Amino acid sequence: MEEDHIIMKSCQSKRTGGISAKGMAKIMHLAALAFKYLLRYKRRYLFLFGALTFGFCIVTVIVSVKDGMEQNAYYSAQGHYAGDIAIVGRDSESEIIEHISLEYLRAIENAVNKAEIRPSRTVMRTKYFGDAALFHNGESVPSRYLYGLDWETEREYIESLPWTGDRGQGTVDRGQVTGDRGQGTVDSVRSGSQPSTNADNTVSTDIPDNNLPTTHYSLPPTPYPLPTTHYPLPTTHYPLSTNSILLSLPIAQRINARVGDSVLVEIENRWGQKNTASFVVAGVFAESSIFSMYKSFVSREALNALAGFDEGECSVVGLYFDNKREIEPSRRKLIAALAEETADDGAPIQSAGLMYSRSDWDTERDRDWKDGIVLYPLTLPVYLSDVSNLLQALNILTLLLYVMMLIIIYASAAVTYRLVFHERTREIAAMRAIGFYSRDIVLILTLETVFLAAASLVSGFILARAAGAALALLQFDWLPGVDMFLRGGRMSTVYKASSAALNSCAMYAMLIPAVFFPARKLSVSPLAEML
Repeated sequence: MEEDHIIMKSCQSKRTGGISAKGMAKIMHLAALAFKYLLRYKRRYLFLFGALTFGFCIVTVIVSVKDGMEQNAYYSAQGHYAGDIAIVGRDSESEIIEHISLEYLRAIENAVNKAEIRPSRTVMRTKYFGDAALFHNGESVPSRYLYGLDWETEREYIESLPWTGDRGQGTVDRGQVTGDRGQGTVDSVRSGSQPSTNADNTVSTDIPDNNLPTTHYSLPPTPYPLPTTHYPLPTTHYPLSTNSILLSLPIAQRINARVGDSVLVEIENRWGQKNTASFVVAGVFAESSIFSMYKSFVSREALNALAGFDEGECSVVGLYFDNKREIEPSRRKLIAALAEETADDGAPIQSAGLMYSRSDWDTERDRDWKDGIVLYPLTLPVYLSDVSNLLQALNILTLLLYVMMLIIIYASAAVTYRLVFHERTREIAAMRAIGFYSRDIVLILTLETVFLAAASLVSGFILARAAGAALALLQFDWLPGVDMFLRGGRMSTVYKASSAALNSCAMYAMLIPAVFFPARKLSVSPLAEML
């Protein structure tokens, strides 16, 4: 009591405006007294501490799971559509194969340099989005998306895919490109135009047998690691070359293909003629997202040969950015720079304007363009606009759960403080009798809550991390409609500093009113009634 009396004396100093050194000392003394009382009455606050810890844990889990689902959807789309900005080329000569010629590729390179755009990574892909047919062991299956990748450039994306335990080894022999009955190797494509047609209606690609390099790097092991923000490097080695093919699990199951098996791929080239090639399965990935169902990857060089592209051409140029705030300004600068570019014959490069949704893209495609190639600089929100309603519903559901938990926290705190203050009525009356001001008593009781909440936030966050790790062990791919938000069939959590700060502020926003109003009422009640 002697220590309390000393603190009380320091609290009786007159306020002279602003926070002086004496005023700051007074606040520190009150904070010390509040901490002392919190320890003294820790048993009375034990229930509230548990309720706050549990409440903050639930709030953190809700937000982190929602952020993880949004991130999974974003990165699945980013890998599927090739980057944060995808420059897609539509050629009037073909309806099923997107195409960017070499002169248009030079125009894109010039525009990126002139606009001073600095992507962290640039990729080039050839994409066939007709129904490519895959054959093996008497079975066939359509591949909705057949992508031609540069193995080394897209190593990070390939290694991020969840690979199955099919680790069989097979030799990587050179595949064969054929027309309906003609033959040719899948090594490279000679610069030129449409391949010639022989007298018996076979397609002659005239492709020389060059010694192509084989890129060697690791594919992920099984079981694959739990979903995290950063994917660990794999340890199982598969050689990837110009005739390697990577299959999604639904395709591999439909045709009973395993690593090392030979798969025949048939597509129509850009002139409508059927071409086939034999590839060796180098890996099977079990991505359950809608972006990876019935999808397969081959080398861009091999798909270019099948599609009738010149060497070095592609369907899409993808730009990746580490800082997501740079994406939209970079797209605007790119569109402006492309508008000033010209083709080799001096004609302006055909490039679409700003698009923010699928409907905008449809409008741009329906414009009266000249024959030839048209470039469409797209960002992921354009692609994802079709699922924006689903993302909106997810945010609304998260918000409702969030608000419900905050209301529960406020109700628990309000009831607890009314009971605790009722038990401490005589003590608070004694403090007022020896000279404590009402505002000092309110500040002491409020600071008790601040310290209690701080301890609850720390313990709640630790508990939330443990709950998130446990949640990542469960498979949720059996739930309909959520596969695009999963990573390898599992939930993943993302803990952002901004989200943690927002959750902490929301917690204090519930607690401060719950303690302030009953404390204020108690501090101004008549002493005679309190004693």
